[in-house]
Amino acid sequence: MAFSSIGSVSDQTLGGVISTAAHGTGLNYGCFSSMILDLVLIDGLGKRHFCSNLANKNLFDAARCSLGALGVITEVTIQCEPSFNLHATQVPESLQNILVNLPAILNSAEHVRFWWFPHTDKAVLWKANRTPQKIEPLKESFFTDKVFGFHYYQLQLYFARFFPNRIPRITEQHYEARFKKTLDWVDKSYKVFNFDCLFPQYVNEWAIPIENTARALMLLRKWINSQQDLESGARVHFPVEVRFVEEDDVWLSPCYKRTVCYIGVIMYRPYHLPVPYKKYWKVYEDIMRSLDGRPHWAKAHQMYYSDLLESYPKFGEFSEIRRICDPNGIFVNDYLKRHIVPSEESSEYSMPLPQPPRL
Repeated sequence: MAFSSIGSVSDQTLGGVISTAAHGTGLNYGCFSSMILDLVLIDGLGKRHFCSNLANKNLFDAARCSLGALGVITEVTIQCEPSFNLHATQVPESLQNILVNLPAILNSAEHVRFWWFPHTDKAVLWKANRTPQKIEPLKESFFTDKVFGFHYYQLQLYFARFFPNRIPRITEQHYEARFKKTLDWVDKSYKVFNFDCLFPQYVNEWAIPIENTARALMLLRKWINSQQDLESGARVHFPVEVRFVEEDDVWLSPCYKRTVCYIGVIMYRPYHLPVPYKKYWKVYEDIMRSLDGRPHWAKAHQMYYSDLLESYPKFGEFSEIRRICDPNGIFVNDYLKRHIVPSEESSEYSMPLPQPPRL
């Protein structure tokens, strides 16, 4: 058996991908939370709840993406399909051409994503379809992909911490050497879906209504290009990853009642060292907000209770269910205090617990 669509990384827990609405890509494929058929939740009072579309429907729709706020998921049934192979192609393209032809491109394959290389108009377009063909795995070059694409790239980014103006040139070098070619391969689905994320990185990702895709990327490109004219302007790493996910009815899913485009930005941390990213993040998030964006729950973001109340139609109802399931706040952590719990309630959970009397 296999999941119909998964993300770029498989080393995650089932509870985590469910509770944060993790996703893959494909116009007709939803996020992980939408694949759940039923689940069992143990709430903050120790009560056991079986939930599905036919039983405890509201709790089911809230619990399928709940950030751990409602309780502990102990059992889950997930919609799968027989294991399958994917035939994938990867071709160099221009960002402009992709955006102009986006509707046709998205309907040309079951799964579509692309990577844009900032400071350029260059991109890589990836498509995948189910196939009965035998496995012909992707052939990698030890020197190009491992030595140059990993070790040398990390070393380049290390020196770019001191000489950031080199970053656009580094991006050009790697596109020409590693990505300006057509690739074609067949492999097991999870091996095709997964993507090597290289080394540690800062990551930000938001989902916007699919009709805002081109606008978002053009605004981001305009700002990045404007920075190149400034001596101390931002220089950002490649790639910007763009994926597409079907709408669903999960209350806190970024795909709730709308098909979305996920746009993910990164700044690598060579050898685990810090790099400047906050200026980039601020502009990126401002663009996403202006286009009715919702953040990926598993990534750091600056959306808080009042913002989420406005962005998610069911957020108020989710909050009511959270208070019923966890009246004593035993599942409330720093993340929930920061983003999910209203400030007046959050202060209650910040008070020190009463100490038992001494005997």
